[in-house]
Amino acid sequence: MMMKKVIPTILVMLLVTSLLLFLGYFFLSNIQNEQEEFYVGVAFCGNTTQEAKLLIDRVKDYTNLFVLQSGPISKNKTEINEICDYAVSSDLDFIVFLGWFDFDHLWQVPWLDEAKDQWGDRFLGLYLYDEPGGIQIDHNWTDTFHYIETVFPELYASFEPYVEKDLNVPAMRDYSEATKRHIDYITRDLRVDELLNRSITAITSDYALYWFDYLAGYDTVFVEIGWNHSTAKHIGLCRGAANAQNKDWAP
Repeated sequence: MMMKKVIPTILVMLLVTSLLLFLGYFFLSNIQNEQEEFYVGVAFCGNTTQEAKLLIDRVKDYTNLFVLQSGPISKNKTEINEICDYAVSSDLDFIVFLGWFDFDHLWQVPWLDEAKDQWGDRFLGLYLYDEPGGIQIDHNWTDTFHYIETVFPELYASFEPYVEKDLNVPAMRDYSEATKRHIDYITRDLRVDELLNRSITAITSDYALYWFDYLAGYDTVFVEIGWNHSTAKHIGLCRGAANAQNKDWAP
């Protein structure tokens, strides 16, 4: 009688164990198949194509991303193209930093279309401007305008009417209007809309106002760590803003 009860119990246990093993294998396989690609790379902030190529040669065997973040090279179309070609030939995807669209270098905006056509998906996006949120929080605009007025009087004269107009305007207390102006500044004045209109990923780095960077159109924000800021706090702020708006972030 005891054996008759034991045998069905064993069979049930074997069936349950087999089912659990099957489900475990099934879910594990799905998790492995759904793993997203991620990037590990370096940023180049040097001054010459030779330096950039040297860095690519050093890191190409264990990275998959090259960020061309050179101020001087951002003004030289030929050098940008040469470095991007070299990165792709080394099997690296790349991001290009242009600082801002410079009216003295009108080739920059048309170059966006050329880059998409020439490199396709290897061109991951444009790094446009830097710290758009942090600058609004920290920058001393009064000192900046006084400096420009002293050192570059002709440049200052071009926007002096706007400075004088807002000189005695009290600080804005309407949060909605402040938000709108900040977003308009990024989208229109910094011309992020040039990227949005071309479906090119808009990238920047920041240490404040991440939420509003994303609202203004940036697709990816690199979190800047330093200045005795809480690393966990800033990563959390940026990651939370990115997740809530279905955008990307990176430390």
